[in-house]
Amino acid sequence: MPCWRKAGSPDHTATKWMLMTGRFVFALWDDCRTPLELIEPTGANQPAEFVVLGSRVDPSMLALIERTIINQPLADAIVACDPSDLARRSSLRGELPPLLSLIAASPTCDPAVAVSTRAARNQIASAPAGIGWLGLTMKVAGSGPIHFVENAASAVSPLRRWPSLTTPTFEPTATQFRDFIASLPIPTAKPNSPDTISIRAGLLLLNDCFDASHSLSQSLEGHQNADYWHAILHRREPDYGNAKYWFRQVGRHANFAELAQQVTTMIARAAGSLETKLRRWLPRLVTASGWEPFAFVDLCEAAESDAELRSWCEEVQFVEMLLLLESTYLSALC
Repeated sequence: MPCWRKAGSPDHTATKWMLMTGRFVFALWDDCRTPLELIEPTGANQPAEFVVLGSRVDPSMLALIERTIINQPLADAIVACDPSDLARRSSLRGELPPLLSLIAASPTCDPAVAVSTRAARNQIASAPAGIGWLGLTMKVAGSGPIHFVENAASAVSPLRRWPSLTTPTFEPTATQFRDFIASLPIPTAKPNSPDTISIRAGLLLLNDCFDASHSLSQSLEGHQNADYWHAILHRREPDYGNAKYWFRQVGRHANFAELAQQVTTMIARAAGSLETKLRRWLPRLVTASGWEPFAFVDLCEAAESDAELRSWCEEVQFVEMLLLLESTYLSALC
């Protein structure tokens, strides 16, 4: 039976807990201890094999991870995710490599992520001073096998943090992602092709690295996928007039048919005051030609002063960005 031990820090007033089972040590993503202090706690009979990070770890979750370790003994990282989570569905369906899916949305919203302590030790030596578990997890995932597994026992999906509708305040994690993405070998046959570079621009934008993403997409002016990432970036600034200029450069993108279907479904399941608002926008957002990006730019502008609309638009934007990441990746394979 696992036992709970309290672990505190003078730097944090919140109580920290860790779960030791012999094989696992459990911690929060913002644990103040260094990775080595967590992997090799004083007094432990033997180092743990995996560090499990997350906010919803329970016996069923640990059992799921245990089964995955048996089936995938070489796994360096295991992500337990809900099958309804948009951020992971593309990887579960095989439409994106697991690493790209992991980077597209921070793993801190997943129920649990297990990181091999062996793999973590291998990365610590080359990691920058002060790296936290998020940065270290990215380094581990970038160098070895990562597996997503469905957490079928979960009744409620976690609240995924969508990229903000407009430019967010600076977060230190954005720098970690920027540096990691900048050096990441994108798994395509042509590393310098416009679509491969566009993948990098998209991953940077998904992680709020605006300047780095803008430099890449702007350097590929005239390439449809790059122009699409460029248009989304300016919509998020927000610079709505510039966004519309770039959407005119994009023209009719192949993703617009799928996006129109998904947005129609999202509007159909809305309720209350949100449903009333969206019904007024539906004829503009979805027409006989499919998705209308210029209408969505107008809706995003209107949503700046409406928290309910803003949250809905952020989810639509995330769906849009994931679809574009998938199609950019598939284009890069051709």
